[in-house]
Amino acid sequence: MHIKSKQSAVNPLLSAGAIALWLAISLAPSIATAVDGNELSAKEREALAGQIDVPNASGSRQNARAQTQRPTEAEALAIAALRALMSAPPERALPLIEKTLREHKSALVKARALFVLGQIDSPAAQALLLKNAREQTGDLQREAIRSIGIGADAGSLAALTGLYASGDAKVQDAVLNALLIADEKNQVMQLALSAKTPDQRERAMQTLGAMGAVMQLRQLGARGFGSAALVQAFGIAGDLQGLLKIAQGDGDPALRAKAIQGLGIIGTPQAVAALSDIYRSAKSPPEKAAALNGMLIANDEAGLLKLYQASTEPDEKRRILSQLGRMGGDAAMQAIDAALSGQQP
Repeated sequence: MHIKSKQSAVNPLLSAGAIALWLAISLAPSIATAVDGNELSAKEREALAGQIDVPNASGSRQNARAQTQRPTEAEALAIAALRALMSAPPERALPLIEKTLREHKSALVKARALFVLGQIDSPAAQALLLKNAREQTGDLQREAIRSIGIGADAGSLAALTGLYASGDAKVQDAVLNALLIADEKNQVMQLALSAKTPDQRERAMQTLGAMGAVMQLRQLGARGFGSAALVQAFGIAGDLQGLLKIAQGDGDPALRAKAIQGLGIIGTPQAVAALSDIYRSAKSPPEKAAALNGMLIANDEAGLLKLYQASTEPDEKRRILSQLGRMGGDAAMQAIDAALSGQQP
């Protein structure tokens, strides 16, 4: 039997913690203005990070209980038997897998059967997998869809568009995850373009961001789909130029502020330098606050210290010092110690 494998399409270059912190700042108005006084503790940052839903390395958003469910002895034996079928000829393995899906009472065993089915490189296997994706319900339907993504058969992946159109939010999410696993960027972009609701478009954009689909995201932006979801996707995709185009443009000020903050998630020397430049040239307090939040996300302690040292305005120095305090590094502590002593660090 020919076994197929596919590496995850999730963008591996970005810190999950940075993504979570940036999304938390973007989504929580009270935190967006944190530089004006309120302390954001490490515990608060952890709590907010836990609220953010981003795909994991397998593209799965399944709950933790489903992922850690322990099989019974009988289930474990059945799963071992299914694993052994992965070495059998397809024409001998398929009838047994089909029988398992039809007759076995354990959802856990059926889920494993769907996974094994997705690894068989034959038209008959793909047809059976697609049949289960259409006819199963709940977790088993979503597992069938995920297995299609793992198998990455072009015909089966194309058929997922129909399931997406007729499915509920959970099915749509499963389809997006399958396309992420299969690295089908253009198909996800088409789902974003044809979305019937803002939430559908946002989820598709988030998926494109996780896939690092820079070209597709820029095409969406060029077609007028600029939104907070697009800004977040640019940040997750690590697209510095995409964010800079929005941040330095003359569009909606709130969207520009989100793009400025998003530079922090990229965290490259170019992005960090851009944040300092934007802060120095900013003409409004929201832009300056967004740049400081971006520097916090990027953990740019050195850049903040330079801004603090260069500032001659007491209110501004207090705001920058507050950000330095949240970082808690050596330079921050030195600046705080100097401020307490009435000296310039």
